[in-house]
Amino acid sequence: MKQSESRLLHEIMTAIGMYGAVFRTNSGQFYSKSGQPVSGLPKGFCDCMLIRPGGIVCFVEVKVKKNKPTTEQIAFIEKMRGLGCRAGVAYSVADALRICGIERDSDKRQNMSGVISEIEEYMNERITEYNSCPANRQITGTKN
Repeated sequence: MKQSESRLLHEIMTAIGMYGAVFRTNSGQFYSKSGQPVSGLPKGFCDCMLIRPGGIVCFVEVKVKKNKPTTEQIAFIEKMRGLGCRAGVAYSVADALRICGIERDSDKRQNMSGVISEIEEYMNERITEYNSCPANRQITGTKN
C-alpha cells in the first residue's frame, strides 16, 4: 500500500506525542473562509514540532519514498540545529524517533538484556553461596 505524507505524519505525531507536546504546523500562505490571505509560519518550517520535558525542541519534516526536502526546508532544519534544537527529515516513524532522541521501548529492552543477564548471574551466585553455608541449610531446611 502506498503511504501518503499525511498518513505518515499522523503516525509520527502519534508516536512522538507520547513524549511531550506535539504540534502540526502549516507554513506559507493560505486563505481564511472569507477568502482573506493569511500568512502562516515561514516557508520551509517543518511539518511538526515536539517539545519534550526539559525544553528539548524537535522539528520533523515528513517525506515519503524519494521525495526530498526543499531548499527552504533544508535551510530551516540547519538553522534550528544551529540553535541547539533537534531537527531532520523523517521517512518513517523510526526516523522521527531518532531525530527527537527518543529510544523506543523495544530498543531499551534490547540494550537492557545484557544488564539483566549480569544481574541474574550475580543473584544465582549469591543464592548458591547462601545455600552452601551449613548454618543457612539449617535455617532453610535444605540438605546440601
